[in-house]
Amino acid sequence: MFILPTLLTFALSAVFGEEITVISGDVLKFTKGGAGKPAMTHMKFTQVPGEVRQSPSEMYEYIPGHLTVEFGKNPDEVTRMEVAEVFSAAKSVENMIYDGKTMGFDVKLERGVKPFAIAFSKVETQKMWFSVLSNVLSSIAKDTEEMGKSYTVEYTFEKRPLGVRFMAMPNMEDGERVGDALVIEKISDEHKDLVAAGIVRQMKLVKCGEIEMIGLSSEEQQQIVMEKSKETMTLTFEGQNWMKLRTPSTRRRVEDDAVSQRLLMGEGADVKLAGTPAVAFPSHWGVWPMGKLN
Repeated sequence: MFILPTLLTFALSAVFGEEITVISGDVLKFTKGGAGKPAMTHMKFTQVPGEVRQSPSEMYEYIPGHLTVEFGKNPDEVTRMEVAEVFSAAKSVENMIYDGKTMGFDVKLERGVKPFAIAFSKVETQKMWFSVLSNVLSSIAKDTEEMGKSYTVEYTFEKRPLGVRFMAMPNMEDGERVGDALVIEKISDEHKDLVAAGIVRQMKLVKCGEIEMIGLSSEEQQQIVMEKSKETMTLTFEGQNWMKLRTPSTRRRVEDDAVSQRLLMGEGADVKLAGTPAVAFPSHWGVWPMGKLN
């Protein structure tokens, strides 16, 4: 016989950017994933919400939220791991005295997963823990899916300069390269109407007028935009929902960036595509559309 968890905290929501203790308490943890002996262990499950991080290149990426578990014999020896999945029963625990009182979960390893098995004093306690943890994992999965959904913004440019600067990147779809993408690298501070319309950094250009850009090379897209820019032009941009949530972008320090200096000063610049030769952009492309349009 063992005791009911002595410490129990419970939360159903997490504030963006803050970790929340979902549930914690003293449980019986079995060794060998449930096939070994049990020992009383304190466990704490924490929800880590998704966040937008900025890489050294000043590009942003969305880091999905996840659920972690912490346990240890004492505060100085705590193991923290990411939970991949929870199970309503630990099938590896065969002792009938734990029937209906066990719960299993897998934690992520560098390769694969590792199973864990825990048990409670009452069936009701097991049901509560499983319900809480499975609901949190389901919520995280839904949030991650929602953040990854695409949205488009169509904007008609009636004046020059346009107020955006592009950079060329490989366009990846399902792990394969499909042409290039012209991605917004910078939006001029003077063009707040673009931001108000929902246009943000890292959105990619998908249409120029009625011309589909997906699958074209950066040089082909460059030529199309330059030709269309001589008149009123409608561009369609595509982004993902997480891009709407990030904090105001940290602008690159131009004085420390030779490439940006050349772009803003109007000199030709080489824009490297990952895994491809450098693409030489002419000087009029380098200053356009942040500078004067030729």
